[in-house]
Amino acid sequence: MKNNFLCFGFILVNFFNANAQNWTWVKGSNATAQNGIYGTKGVTAITNTPGSRSLHHSCTINNTIYVFGGKAYDNLGTYGDMNDLWKFDPITNNWTWIKGSNAVTGTAIYGTVGIENANNTPGARYGQATWSFNNKMYIMGGYGYDAVGGYGLLNDVWSFNPVTNNWTFLRGSTTINPIGIYGQVQGVEAPNIAPGGRISGVTWVVNNLLYQMGGNGFDANGNRLDLNDLWQYNPATNNWTWLKGSNVGNQPSVYNSQIVQPQFVMPGSRTYAVGWTANNKLYYMGGIGLDAVLSGYLNDLWQYDLVSNNWTWIKGSNIRDQQGVYGSIGLPAINNTPGGRYGAVAIENNGKFFLLGGTGKDGNNTFGRMNDLWRFDPMTNNWTWINGASAGNQVGNYGIKGVESSSNIPGGRYSGTINYVSNANLYIYGGLGQDATGTFGYLNDVWKYSCLNMYTINAGNWNDPNTWSCGKVPAYTDPVTIGHILSVAGTGFCKNITYTLGGKVDILSGGNLKISTP
Repeated sequence: MKNNFLCFGFILVNFFNANAQNWTWVKGSNATAQNGIYGTKGVTAITNTPGSRSLHHSCTINNTIYVFGGKAYDNLGTYGDMNDLWKFDPITNNWTWIKGSNAVTGTAIYGTVGIENANNTPGARYGQATWSFNNKMYIMGGYGYDAVGGYGLLNDVWSFNPVTNNWTFLRGSTTINPIGIYGQVQGVEAPNIAPGGRISGVTWVVNNLLYQMGGNGFDANGNRLDLNDLWQYNPATNNWTWLKGSNVGNQPSVYNSQIVQPQFVMPGSRTYAVGWTANNKLYYMGGIGLDAVLSGYLNDLWQYDLVSNNWTWIKGSNIRDQQGVYGSIGLPAINNTPGGRYGAVAIENNGKFFLLGGTGKDGNNTFGRMNDLWRFDPMTNNWTWINGASAGNQVGNYGIKGVESSSNIPGGRYSGTINYVSNANLYIYGGLGQDATGTFGYLNDVWKYSCLNMYTINAGNWNDPNTWSCGKVPAYTDPVTIGHILSVAGTGFCKNITYTLGGKVDILSGGNLKISTP
């Protein structure tokens, strides 16, 4: 089931309608280490901007982007953990500080379990799990501060209501470093079990249930290690279920083979991976962690079937530290694959998966911070490199703020958040990466990328912009997906065509469709 409100990890991303496939620098600075400009709490202003940050997390709710916490610079330029909550309006490109402190190291105010209160606030933290569900933001854990100033791993669960602008503490420990309580049997929901404190796992939302996997945290023995446990949280009952994986950390991956039974196939322990959902399945890729033997940068792609409760390794290598295989930009190929990496961002749109950036192996087999953008089609199991460089550590080319250009490109970066608003395009915000001078550090720049997918949204004329998801007529550089009946009366262009059920093109008298031809 596709969910309309999603939260994920690493670099803020938001989809909207636009007219080309270029980057635009829309907000923030083109230099690193910027302090926050908070203004007045609850008041939108053109000068407001969060400080440079990474390991923050975000959600899109009702076409507004919410950003919480992370490692950041506060209003005085002091660097540390934050609990500030911001909202970004993609229509006006303005920020509003709405909750939390404008200074680092804010402690938690838990209040009463299950009771919303204006004074409640999570402690400052980074690397927390984040979901968006039922028009609310949910967070869990991370590394940060409890109510008495203790600093460590957390497993507290909170929800934020954007209608009232209030937090509710739902469950979990109010002190740092809780160990995992797994219970005796997998697959059984219970009020007395919960994941241990942890950071930098992967989250999904499917069928009104929230899922979390892996990260670095405390296992059942109280050891802080990389994890491969899969958990389900039910907001209706406020209970956890341990579904799959080990209750002990540092587990190697078990890849598909003729001698391994399906129930034993499993991704290994890892952090800073990415995930997608499609067709009631969870997808999980990369990160830094264990292949079958040793730890390194991973590019393996896995699929989890919620019905069978089994994992399947479907793409990428079972050996760490693989370099990227890029092929030709815009062309899918069976051998194409992103290199092993961690701290990337990922999003699902129109049945396709998108991956951006991270730190890992580039196309030259060199470690670096990436700015490459990839598309994965789960129907064909093929990757397509669609934007950015095949080499790491690229300097940001910002151009003129607010002006779209084919020469604009964000610098290589990792560690932010991801979410979408509508159907076609994306925003990225912040992370750790290269600014306009090549300086590496914390960023607070906001970029938009126009139109990830060109697909039909109506039957009609090929050369009518209203026919297409991007609000423009395809050019010869645009791959398109056709699920409606289109007619070509004049001359139409595209790079290549993918047909879905109901898709058809009728070439009328005098019409001409040129594929991959300018």
